Amino acid sequence: HGVGKTHVAAKAVLWFTTCMRPAKVPTTAPTWGLVEKNLWSEIRAAHSKARVWLGGDMILTQWTLGEDHFAFGTSPKVELGEGDKGVRMQGIHATNVLVVFDEAPGVHPALWEAKEGIVSSGHARFLAIGNQVSASGPFWKAWNSAGAHKISMGIFDSPNFK
Repeated sequence: HGVGKTHVAAKAVLWFTTCMRPAKVPTTAPTWGLVEKNLWSEIRAAHSKARVWLGGDMILTQWTLGEDHFAFGTSPKVELGEGDKGVRMQGIHATNVLVVFDEAPGVHPALWEAKEGIVSSGHARFLAIGNQVSASGPFWKAWNSAGAHKISMGIFDSPNFK
């Protein structure tokens, strides 16, 4: 906890959106507060402190560099009825896509399922960050899949540990 995972995710959003053209970068977290106040707060701060001008229009939870080139925060809300099932994460297609789940163990399983359609083609990447708090669920399965690239950050790696 507190090793800078959200900060790393924010930098990944800025890097991917800047370097891959065109790109679409949907981001989410378990609650809208975490999307807006944590992840996008870090993204906005890193954007404003960049050593070079990154351009685009940065608003609360969206960074637009062009009509088909942007990053955005999306609501994690999933209705339990048949009409939703995570549709807000569907239909996102581009030459380059990065899907980001902050505090990924708490992201609704329907969104984990919906993101599969996004990352199934082109140059698509998926970043899920979080603490392994359960030995089950989509984050645990992703962490334990053979094809996943994993980076562990121990407590002694954190500048916050005293």
